[in-house]
Amino acid sequence: MPSLLTHPLMIAVRNRLRNNRMARSMYERWMARRDYEEAFGRRMQAMVGATSIVWDIGANIGLYTREFLSNGAKTVVCWEPAPAAARTLREYFGPGTAYAERVIVVQAALSDAAGVARFSADGDSVTNRLALTGTSDSHTIEVEVLRADMAVQNGTVPSPSVVKIDVEGFELDVLRGFGRLLESPLLRAVFVEVHFTRLHERAMDDAPREIDSLLTSNGFRTEWLDLSHVAGIRPSASD
Repeated sequence: MPSLLTHPLMIAVRNRLRNNRMARSMYERWMARRDYEEAFGRRMQAMVGATSIVWDIGANIGLYTREFLSNGAKTVVCWEPAPAAARTLREYFGPGTAYAERVIVVQAALSDAAGVARFSADGDSVTNRLALTGTSDSHTIEVEVLRADMAVQNGTVPSPSVVKIDVEGFELDVLRGFGRLLESPLLRAVFVEVHFTRLHERAMDDAPREIDSLLTSNGFRTEWLDLSHVAGIRPSASD
């Protein structure tokens, strides 16, 4: 059953409250009293073991990558198109480091179509993302864009067993680019940070429901861990 969080009425309420100063202030104070991503990180790391091939999509400077490695991941593939962040990843995990044999850094974005796209890259900011259509500023650059399924098919990277997605409003595009990879029994878990505000900016208020539906239609059991994080777990992986 789809989550109440993805219902159009709930999305409309969130959009209305987002523009209400008092409601926004109350929400920010409530969030400040708790670790916003604690449940997300804890559940995600619990799926990682010695045989795991983890894709960290939107890796930024590798905070989650370090946790995946600490939990014994066999391989971590860092997807990060921002030049400054990708450079930091290579410094931490690239050739000559203790992690060189276990980490692959791919300086590219993932989406539902391969090619080149405009990207807003402000250093290693955590809010770097593909640029909205028609927008451009001093931080906008061109980056390579790949489809996940094609990257595996052509041998660029190994097929994942655990996936983390944090791409500032382009999470549905990334998932669509997985194609039939989502059907693979090797893919045991998908964790997505859903950026409702960014999706609203793209007129994609239905995307959270589509993300949930795409995961469930490919055999995952979905669970919303909080207001913005969804976990898709293949039942055989948690039995």
